[in-house]
Amino acid sequence: MTRNELILKIQAASKEDDKEFQEIIATLLDQGFLTETDLCREIGASKPTIRRWKEGKSSPLPLMRLHLFKRLIKKLQENDL
Repeated sequence: MTRNELILKIQAASKEDDKEFQEIIATLLDQGFLTETDLCREIGASKPTIRRWKEGKSSPLPLMRLHLFKRLIKKLQENDL
């Protein structure tokens, strides 16, 4: 997945869909768009929290997820990854 494809996926994502959120976090990390440390720093979450999100064991509330999506899009647009 390219950076632009990921941005489009995040923009189209539902703030209510836990599975979709999990897939976005996994893609960010697994495809090297962000490191776990960078993601933690960018959104203010701990590494254990990020791991739980990636594994689908938990996810943020819908309004927080929407805020996180906006921050992730901005970060991806700023970086030439």
